Order: sequence, then C-alpha cells, then structure tokens
Amino acid sequence: MYKYIATEHSLDVRHFEIVSNRELNEGEITDAMSLPDITVEGSSEEEHGVKVTYTHTEFGDDSQVNYYLESFKHTIELLKGGKV
Repeated sequence: MYKYIATEHSLDVRHFEIVSNRELNEGEITDAMSLPDITVEGSSEEEHGVKVTYTHTEFGDDSQVNYYLESFKHTIELLKGGKV
C-alpha cells in the first residue's frame, strides 16, 4: 500500500491524500489530484485502484517574499555530510 500527501500551489495551497496499492509516478499523482471536487472538503474519488481525497485549502494572499542566502561554509558542511 502506498500513501501520498500531495499539494498544489498557486497563491493558495490545496492538500490531497492519495492511496494506492501500487507506486505512482508524478503524472499519475497529478492526474489523481484532478479527480475530487475541490469545492468540498473531504470529497473523494477512486479510479484505477487509486483513491484520492481532497482534504483542505490553505488560502494565501498576494504577499510574496523571495530571498536567497548562500553560505559557502554551510554548503561545504553539507557536501561533507554535515547536518543543517
């Protein structure tokens, strides 16, 4: 049994639980996420042995923060197997 927790991001984040008796590839997970009604929390559909449940949406706003920090020492520690 395989269980995936999947999310789809835009300004909002939609959450799904996908259960299958076989391993799924990325395309199959994406296809499964399109099955349930995302206007109803708990909506569930099953197709080809894959059951997907839409669990909830985290609603975002238009605020976005982007930043990038590069630390050479941190990078070297990770390359040598150090922990963050």
